[in-house]
Amino acid sequence: MPLNSRDVLLAYRDGVQQVDNMEYYHSQMKLKNRETIQRTSTISDAAISVEEEDDNDTNKSVADWLTQQLPHLNQNDLTTYSNRLRDDGFDSVSFIEEEMLLEDISFMKKAHRRVIERKIKEWRDSR
Repeated sequence: MPLNSRDVLLAYRDGVQQVDNMEYYHSQMKLKNRETIQRTSTISDAAISVEEEDDNDTNKSVADWLTQQLPHLNQNDLTTYSNRLRDDGFDSVSFIEEEMLLEDISFMKKAHRRVIERKIKEWRDSR
């Protein structure tokens, strides 16, 4: 069945309309995905920010405790020790003083370890 030019023109217009609809739908989906990603990113950033604040507070209290015990501790050792203690679960001063054992500080330099060992012994004896 031969097509006349009117049928061809209508089929062409229908095809163009379908392509336009698909492009519109596709652009709307991109926009929606972008908004979802931004929302997710904002939520993630907020969660990371809260987590970093908690980590900073924990590190600060552990670092303060270390500074009290070892007043001449350099910044590199202070950072290393406080991070290591936090990573090992010693995230509060009271927990450090109640639960720390000698093997928990084996990563410290020998002289620093001796001072902390002496402090641990004093805490245990005073109870």
